[in-house]
Amino acid sequence: MKQSPGTQVIQCSLNRQKPVKAAIVIFGSSLEVIHDPQLVTENIVAVLLKDFQILNSGQTPTFEIYRGDRWCTSIVDVTACSLSLLGKMEEWRVERGLTSSDHNAITFSMRLEKALEPLRPVSTRIYNTRKAKWSDFGSHLKANLTEKEITKVRISNALGPEDLENILEEYTNAIHRSCDEAIPKLGSPKYSAKPPWWNSTLDLLKKDAVRKKRRIRNAAAHRREYTIEIYVTAKNKYTLAATEAATASWREFCTRQDRESMWDGIYRVLRKTARRQENTLLRNTAAQLITTEYARLEDWTPETLETHRVTGPQIYTDGSKIEGKVGAALTWWEGGKESMSSTFGLEPHNTVFQSEMYALFRAVRLAKESRAASISILSDSRSSLDLLKRPSVTHHLALQIKSCLSEIREEGRKVRLFWLKAHVGTAGNERADELAKQAALTKETADYDKVPVSYVRRKIREGSVKKWQARYESSSTGAVTKVFFPDVLAAKRILRDTVLTPAHTQILTGHGGFAAYLHRFHLKNSPSCVCDQSCEETVWHLLFECPSMKSFVGWRQMFSDEDRRPGASYT
Repeated sequence: MKQSPGTQVIQCSLNRQKPVKAAIVIFGSSLEVIHDPQLVTENIVAVLLKDFQILNSGQTPTFEIYRGDRWCTSIVDVTACSLSLLGKMEEWRVERGLTSSDHNAITFSMRLEKALEPLRPVSTRIYNTRKAKWSDFGSHLKANLTEKEITKVRISNALGPEDLENILEEYTNAIHRSCDEAIPKLGSPKYSAKPPWWNSTLDLLKKDAVRKKRRIRNAAAHRREYTIEIYVTAKNKYTLAATEAATASWREFCTRQDRESMWDGIYRVLRKTARRQENTLLRNTAAQLITTEYARLEDWTPETLETHRVTGPQIYTDGSKIEGKVGAALTWWEGGKESMSSTFGLEPHNTVFQSEMYALFRAVRLAKESRAASISILSDSRSSLDLLKRPSVTHHLALQIKSCLSEIREEGRKVRLFWLKAHVGTAGNERADELAKQAALTKETADYDKVPVSYVRRKIREGSVKKWQARYESSSTGAVTKVFFPDVLAAKRILRDTVLTPAHTQILTGHGGFAAYLHRFHLKNSPSCVCDQSCEETVWHLLFECPSMKSFVGWRQMFSDEDRRPGASYT
């Protein structure tokens, strides 16, 4: 057995005069065996095997002998195997009567006809502690211990080991009972060794390949080559079918996924993280929808004012953005004269629309604070008034304006909204415009600083374009293209509105039928131009130096008229 390949025999033969009585046989030469001299005596040999599993089971002794009038038994023979063989070992048992030795025979079966199946993890867990209701468990345990009369006093007064064992058994049963009442049990684990794309056809192809591989072993010498060829064909067919099934499954998975561009992903994040109010339908106490209508004043003639009943005090509002600064203003007119005005500063990131809405909000709030029976609010921002006209709004300023208007109307007073054309000589509107510009330029503190989503999007775009430009400039390729288009954003605008021909692409990239370019890839013997052997035929040579290209007037006009699209500009 020592001479058998891949087998190790461990014996204690050191300083032995008599035959060796004990030995350990290990099937496998690549295993790590640790000898422990302290466990080795004259008649015993022992080793410690790392990562091995004990197969012994049952109560049948492996060693039986009469010594005098005593019947001695023991389990001294141990069978162990590695994890890779654990799934193959079956029917381990101790057989009496097979040998004349005082050691009984140990028999077991090992399956070798097919590959190992993945081992299922062995666990002693019974309960799913992740779903445990620990408060209920504590209550049930307390009740069960009380029912069994298990207390500290009883444990302290235990009469002996047997009494203590009984208390321990009752305590354990109480814990089990509490677990059954408060903690759900684990379900049976589900194991699936086959991938989701596996099918019955692949099963048949695999079995066919295995069957033909098995035939090679028993094939006659003159048929061996033919048998191998048949097996290789079957194996290739099975491998190809498995690859196609896996690829088809992956394509189906990719098709089901949502596709989104970079900006779509950014906007999705903004939509989820922005604090937006839900669409709110404002209603009054009579459960009627609150609508905020406005009238349009095309001019400022007495007839128009009488037709639309522009009466009472008038509040003109306006917003402005100038030199990157934003401001808003309102002015109160009564009897054709200004009686008071207010200016408001906004942050540079705010939009003109926000300034117009904020001016309207302050005007409505001013109307609420005043006790006038009827007030007219006039603005030249139709977009703001159109937003207020909608019954369903999400803008927080629009919600506050509608709420104020509702409260004013509940008091029995009137506030009417008007749109008037800007810069047509209306004194109140011109004054509001002047104050708004003045507020934008002079106000140092902001009365309103909400950040619009459009500003966030613009900043993200600017950051992306900046990184794009830096990567474009630092790249080691595209030298010719960078001369034509040093700025990526300008290049995007130009190329977006241009139909490029193959000739255009070759000139703009330098990758084309130029002798210098073709010579780099050994597609032409010389990089020289036909006009001069000392000059390389490059894009720049053809555009500026080559005599044969003199008829090519103005290379900047290389984009022909039919290639141009409406609105495109070329510089």
